[in-house]
Amino acid sequence: MRNTTLAAATALLAAVPVVLSPVATAEPASASHRDSAAVFTRAVSTTTPVVGDTLTYAQRFVTTGGNETIRNWSNNHDTCLRYIPGSATVQVGARDAVAVPDANVTAAAGRTTIRSTSPNGIWTYNQATPYTLAVSYEVTDSCKPGAQLQSGFWYEYNSVWGLTGNKNYAPNLFKGGPVAVVQDGHRVKTALSLGAVDRLVEAGAEVPLTATLAATPREGQEAPATLAGNTITFFNGREEVCSAQTDESGTATCTWTPAAPGTANISARFAQSDDLFAAATETQSVKIVRALPKAPKDLGVSPEKLTNAQHAVVSGTATSEARIEALGPGGTRCVATADEQGHFECNLGYLPAGTGHTISVAETVDGERSPAGELMVDVAGAQQKGEGSTALGSSKGLLAQLFSLLGPLGDLLARLFRF
Repeated sequence: MRNTTLAAATALLAAVPVVLSPVATAEPASASHRDSAAVFTRAVSTTTPVVGDTLTYAQRFVTTGGNETIRNWSNNHDTCLRYIPGSATVQVGARDAVAVPDANVTAAAGRTTIRSTSPNGIWTYNQATPYTLAVSYEVTDSCKPGAQLQSGFWYEYNSVWGLTGNKNYAPNLFKGGPVAVVQDGHRVKTALSLGAVDRLVEAGAEVPLTATLAATPREGQEAPATLAGNTITFFNGREEVCSAQTDESGTATCTWTPAAPGTANISARFAQSDDLFAAATETQSVKIVRALPKAPKDLGVSPEKLTNAQHAVVSGTATSEARIEALGPGGTRCVATADEQGHFECNLGYLPAGTGHTISVAETVDGERSPAGELMVDVAGAQQKGEGSTALGSSKGLLAQLFSLLGPLGDLLARLFRF
């Protein structure tokens, strides 16, 4: 039992900073209270326990100024909870949690006290080295369905002039401890998973949303005969966007139509039924754009018979008012903006002579870049002559190639030399 509860407490300690969720699920919950420079954070392993469950409380001590001490700590809890021997742990900073010896733990009705295991009888915590204490309990049959299990704590510390002091902190400082509400034991726990939502969606277009409900009965508990007919509600943040009923497999599908560009946080929830506990999914972030970016089409280049002495102008159609970027051979690049009809022209400037050059063109809409559209072009050298004037083996050919790389200036020099 000691190893099992130690593992459970260690998992909860990692979740201590989790903010108390407004959704009624079986997830851990936490709440914090500041007292001067000290900050106390309490966490509970589940907010919806049933009789027979293990309920773990964890508490972190940290201070933003100087050092503070702990001599004794008492977890004050509902008397229907029974302490599980060997479950007490302490975690120092980022180290693994370790078990507290039974000799340092005193369990009584409604209170479990842990005495410092330090040789000097004092645990010292600060901003760099917080301390976290945890204890686990069995939810006994004295915990009636609907009972709100609240909790708080008391602790003793070193005061001035070698004296000791103590303080008691009520449940209301931690949203009830945080509060855990005992559930009707005949209900079956559930899990809800949200199907993958496209990261990028278009405003005004229908987006399918799916979620699957699964039953997770405890040992000895029967699973429901069917999962069909349960209502799953989908949300964007706190706003309901659609709902649907599950089929025999537990899957529900509905359609969401985002109204305007922006960011959406999609999740799904299942409200508690007579036989099943509530469940909720994690959130998926979705970006809504005014139009999904697409590769520009109807691409062309002018003039049709292009030479390296002429500017190459790329044209085509794209999304209205999209930003266009064209990349050509030789590191050439240009940008433009499509007009309201989607037409664009982009001046790449002079391209190097050669055949089979590739020009790639992409659009960007609301910060999202499309795949590239491509076209192939041939670029003739300026002032090309017959009789082998561009042959690599002749001096004239070499000069002609050099002039072709100089664009209009090369054209002028070629005329002066009568090439």
